[in-house]
Amino acid sequence: TCSIVNVVSNNGVNYVYCAKSASITVETNPLPEPLIEGEPTICPGETVDLVATGGPYYSYSWYPGSGLGEGIGIHEPGNYSVTVTNEYGCKGTDSYSVSGLPGTSAVIIGPSQITCADTAVALKVLGVHDQILWSTGADTSTIFVNTSGEYSVTVTNAYGCTAEDFHNLGAQPMTQPQISGPSGIACPGQTVHLQASANFSS
Repeated sequence: TCSIVNVVSNNGVNYVYCAKSASITVETNPLPEPLIEGEPTICPGETVDLVATGGPYYSYSWYPGSGLGEGIGIHEPGNYSVTVTNEYGCKGTDSYSVSGLPGTSAVIIGPSQITCADTAVALKVLGVHDQILWSTGADTSTIFVNTSGEYSVTVTNAYGCTAEDFHNLGAQPMTQPQISGPSGIACPGQTVHLQASANFSS
């Protein structure tokens, strides 16, 4: 059937013009709205994890970098973005800025070995730091140790950035004295000369 919209007569012939209508429903698929979450700052040498929330999504593409998953680990400050695609093929993007913090450094100075004459030797970490923690548990800039081995220190600045250094303290090798002299058995009243090896102070 149709709706008659016009009738035209031409030489006794009637022409009927009809109009038909049809309808279709178009649904709008939702756009993905990813949100990047993570630490907003990073220390030198540190790794910060960024995660795109709001999913899961069909695919992820991070920039800069080549990350294709929900999250990435970054090592440098900068601006990062992620583009996600949902199951309908619709895309959404979010960006995130990570700022760099001032770093710190740790340098231990001290002797390379402890000698027999030493009751203790000093190890010192250079610089001024908010927090200091030695492997011995001490929290001062200088420690005194009397045994050989490896010592380490971790320092932290006001921004929470850390640095670590190691120092190997060796031990002076023990020298055994050697006695030289004639072998055999001395006769009563006979004088025998024995001599210790050199390079001893007493």
